Amino acid sequence: MGFTYAVNPHTGRECLACDFCDAYRGDEKGTKWVRKIPCPYGYCQAWATCDKCYAEGRHKVSSCGAEPTKNHEGCKKAHEEFEREHRARE
Repeated sequence: MGFTYAVNPHTGRECLACDFCDAYRGDEKGTKWVRKIPCPYGYCQAWATCDKCYAEGRHKVSSCGAEPTKNHEGCKKAHEEFEREHRARE
């Protein structure tokens, strides 16, 4: 999975687009920023999130799809299991 980019019609440059609403910085919707928000456990891929979707908390859902829970709870469990297996192999 990669990130989506849009071409800003005012500058002609590519800019990061939100994964949830396709907004980009400086668009007609008044989007202030779009940033990559990483998983707090480093388990799933980051979300590209605009200021409005960030305020709604849409970035808190895991992007790996293993367990669609809020606040990356599934990522925490999967990361802890991975760490246990890794330590057991050593």
